[in-house]
Amino acid sequence: MKKSKLFLVLLSFVLTLAAVIGCGGGAAYAPKVDIAVGKTFSIGGGGTQTVLAGANGVFAFTATSLLTAEARSSDLITWSVVEGLPAGATYSFSPNPSAFGEQTNLTIFTTPETPAGSYPFRVRATLGDLVVEISALLNVNTPPPAKSFMLTGSAPETVNQGDDANFTIIPVETTDQTARSNDPVELTVTSGLPTGTTAAFSFTSVNVGSASTLAVSVGFNTVPGTYPITVTGTQGTTVRTTTVSLTVLPVYGLSGSTSQTILPGDSASFTVTASGPLNRSSTAVTLTSSSNLPNGSTITLTPNDIAVGSSSTVLVNTPNGIAPGTYTITVSGDFAGVQRSTDLTLIVAAPPDFTMINEGPYFVTINESVDTNVFTFMNGSTSPAPFSRAADDVTLSVTGGLGTGMTTSFSANPIQIGGQSTLTVNTTFATAPGDYQIVVTGTSPYYTHTTTITVTVVEPSG
Repeated sequence: MKKSKLFLVLLSFVLTLAAVIGCGGGAAYAPKVDIAVGKTFSIGGGGTQTVLAGANGVFAFTATSLLTAEARSSDLITWSVVEGLPAGATYSFSPNPSAFGEQTNLTIFTTPETPAGSYPFRVRATLGDLVVEISALLNVNTPPPAKSFMLTGSAPETVNQGDDANFTIIPVETTDQTARSNDPVELTVTSGLPTGTTAAFSFTSVNVGSASTLAVSVGFNTVPGTYPITVTGTQGTTVRTTTVSLTVLPVYGLSGSTSQTILPGDSASFTVTASGPLNRSSTAVTLTSSSNLPNGSTITLTPNDIAVGSSSTVLVNTPNGIAPGTYTITVSGDFAGVQRSTDLTLIVAAPPDFTMINEGPYFVTINESVDTNVFTFMNGSTSPAPFSRAADDVTLSVTGGLGTGMTTSFSANPIQIGGQSTLTVNTTFATAPGDYQIVVTGTSPYYTHTTTITVTVVEPSG
């Protein structure tokens, strides 16, 4: 019995020494294996691993039976880490448990926040009530600064339709990081390019610190305005953007004079001007017109073709019967397929209305005549001041109230609004005595009004 215990002690010492010498990791760190008296297996592996914070360290371990006869396939070793890992680190064994002679891999997961340092830790292998431990070393280093760049673009550009704009795009080294100047940056336009324009880089791939020219060709049909154009630079998985500003001015524009107010039948004159950059001053713009004016209206452009910087006179004639209201005349210009337009506003005011009065009553003896006065007043006026537009003259007629044998005549017909006419009423012996309500109707192109003159016919005296 004493010889058996002495044999086991000597065997444990020999195997422990062999494990210390034979289990690896290099000269910098020698793992330590603890095997107590009576334990019948050993573990090997471990060693030293060096990783960057945020990376994973992998260690290999194997359990070996010391007494081959006792090793059975059903004997499985359970693995764990008992101490020494850095704060926040986690681990896993695969497989776990493992059989004798089967390698298990320990993966230690660090995070970017794991502190740099050397971390000796202990791995425990358990078989029933038998426990064996081995030491290993994990070195965690701080990762180097990320390599990156920033993208810059030149100042805003303002061009006319049909012209080109050039921007300088440079990927530059950031102030607190080291860019990989030997890795090219791929340039693309990713958004903001207006319709009708094209863009091209002098170099689509440039090194950090080198420049590429972005040429933007603006079409004649590009809508004037300001456009932020986004340029993207890609270096590996690093993506940076910059924005350049393009302002497009019209080659020419059309503008018209202020609104005009007229009465029906009158004319209005407008001025339309083509304006644009000086270097386009010889450009010929062809003018046309359209409107919602009724039939009978005419629009004349003089001249039809104008140079940028020049004007055309737009003469609008309206018919007498045009309805009062607001009308729009659109003058359009065309140059090389580029259309511009301006709207002119014509207001047709309501024609003047009038009121009719007379100075009756009048008396006349049978077979004699009497002169009656008929007046027209413009509405809102207190005096018979004539309104000189012939288009608004009032035509007079007697529309009722005459007796037998009566005839009438006007001294002036038609008359201006604000004018007067003398109505002569003639009687005959056939006219019976009495009061006659003679209706005089005044008609302008737009309005009709009446006045009633009382004429009393009396018999001769004596």
